[in-house]
Amino acid sequence: AFLIADVSGKGIPAAMFMMESKAVIKNLARSLLEPDEIIAKTNDNLSQNNSAMMFVTCWFGLLNFKTGHVKYVNAGHNSPLIYRKGKGYEYLNQKRNLVLGAMEGTKFKCEEFDLKPGDRIYLYTDGVTEATRNDKTLYGEDRLHDYLNKNKNLNLESTLLGVKEDIDLFIDGADQFDDITMLAVEYKG
Repeated sequence: AFLIADVSGKGIPAAMFMMESKAVIKNLARSLLEPDEIIAKTNDNLSQNNSAMMFVTCWFGLLNFKTGHVKYVNAGHNSPLIYRKGKGYEYLNQKRNLVLGAMEGTKFKCEEFDLKPGDRIYLYTDGVTEATRNDKTLYGEDRLHDYLNKNKNLNLESTLLGVKEDIDLFIDGADQFDDITMLAVEYKG
């Protein structure tokens, strides 16, 4: 199982809401439920007594190490990029479900795809694509896509560090207004 998530808001309340989200998802993932069931139960838990109207976006996936089969749910999160060995990175065409914590009883759609040995998944929070220069220009999805494809032969660690360095060069000293989180997974077969 792997997950990337981003909470609305800032400060201690947001940190507490994210901690609760992580704990619920982690406990439910151990129960061997399907991704849509895990996310629906997490949503119901977070929606109860959510007077602050906070929410979490997340992309939660289960990878079968033997087959490369991935089952996932996108709860309002950015679309990941999938690297196909020998081809390059492309954004995953997917359905975005509602964010977590917005409304109890929400149904979530589980989707699936397969990875072959050498294929990768690159996940990120909106702090990556919304990194902003002083002139209000965003780093953006196209720049991220281009960077990954120009550097597709890097290992995972170098890829993540390289994206962060490219963002830092792009913003050219502007203040970072949102957190930047990235996760990359490579299927070895």
